[in-house]
Amino acid sequence: MKTIIIAFTVIASCTFFGCSTSTVEPAIKNEINISRSSITLGALQLSTDTFKISSNISWEIISGASWLEVSKQAGKGDTTLSVLAIGPNRYKADRSAKLFIRSKKDSISKVITIVQEGSYEPTLLAGDGSLGFLDGIGTSASFNNLKGIAVDIEGNAFVADMNNQRIRSIEWPLGKTSTLAGNGILGNIDGTVTSATLYNPWDLAVDENGNIYFTSSSNTIRKIAKDGSVSTFSLGGNSFDEFNGVTGIVYSLGYLYVADFGRNEIRKISMDGQVTTIAGSGKSGFDDGISTKATFNYPNDLAIGPNGEIYVADEGNNALRKITHDGVVTTVAGDGSQGFRDGNVKQAKFEYVTSVAVSNKNLIFVADGDKIRKIDADGNVRTIGINGERFIESINGETAISSIACWGDRLYVALSSGSVYVLNK
Repeated sequence: MKTIIIAFTVIASCTFFGCSTSTVEPAIKNEINISRSSITLGALQLSTDTFKISSNISWEIISGASWLEVSKQAGKGDTTLSVLAIGPNRYKADRSAKLFIRSKKDSISKVITIVQEGSYEPTLLAGDGSLGFLDGIGTSASFNNLKGIAVDIEGNAFVADMNNQRIRSIEWPLGKTSTLAGNGILGNIDGTVTSATLYNPWDLAVDENGNIYFTSSSNTIRKIAKDGSVSTFSLGGNSFDEFNGVTGIVYSLGYLYVADFGRNEIRKISMDGQVTTIAGSGKSGFDDGISTKATFNYPNDLAIGPNGEIYVADEGNNALRKITHDGVVTTVAGDGSQGFRDGNVKQAKFEYVTSVAVSNKNLIFVADGDKIRKIDADGNVRTIGINGERFIESINGETAISSIACWGDRLYVALSSGSVYVLNK
């Protein structure tokens, strides 16, 4: 009975006086969150990147790396910070440091690993940096306005020596330069090594049998066979479909692919000489899309990716484009405007895209004026360091890069001034 009375009293209290309720607010959890757990910077001085801190408490950053600078050392709330490499990394090996973001009162902490890439080390393979014509070993050789470069399966390089009207070979690793074709006379005469004449050779490709194909200003593709004979391989299609300024050329799985600079098209050529257009409408523009609905603006150079995709140095658009197996054209990096900015492919800018190469590690290299830019698998564009600098210190100071090519993870670089380097990392 007592229990019932007590219960009734409580109920009555709730009925006549109202029930007062109070909500206990849950304790706010102190947190520090970071947008990235690792950041990779380029090897160059002032290479930079950003990350974001989200926090409801005060935090501070601790770092003991003398080469690294953070834009803000303490704060509270949501903050975007930048990290900056104060100095270049002149060594081949990467270097790293850790940023500790911690609460000023609690034991909460987060860690970001910052890596600064190592530099590439240049080795002069051939050429003395002066304009001339000499065969020889290493710097005893000379060239006159180098254009394209290609590398065979053994690492030997082949270059288009435009103003000398010759195709030259450079033996790896000795650096012995020899003349493969051309006698120095401007012309389009087929024949033997010494009787054939060339017309401003531009770029080259090598097939698995050692045959060399090259483009020239005469709008022809010509072939140098293993026996040294030079012949005309293709003039393009019919009279309405001829080449109009063929520049870059690559070989892959029994086909040649050429950049038809003047037609703003990418062409495919079978070994029996059949020519088809695989991308480009023929009009100048900057449109992605399927096959001939896409547009280019003076495509200059080509490279084959590890899965057979074709990369296009779209010079007039200051961009790198890609053609997939099914003919879809997409933009890899560059927004069509001229500039210089590293970062994600969506923000990166290029100044003067002239050549492209892809390594066996699926790293994409782009020749950009006097610089070489690298695009990694995560879509980050960085200017590579060459002994800590952004360009090659050539013998005579001329750093304009004509063409690049990959052999494994080595990068071959032809300078217009007349020297060929190999970059290792």
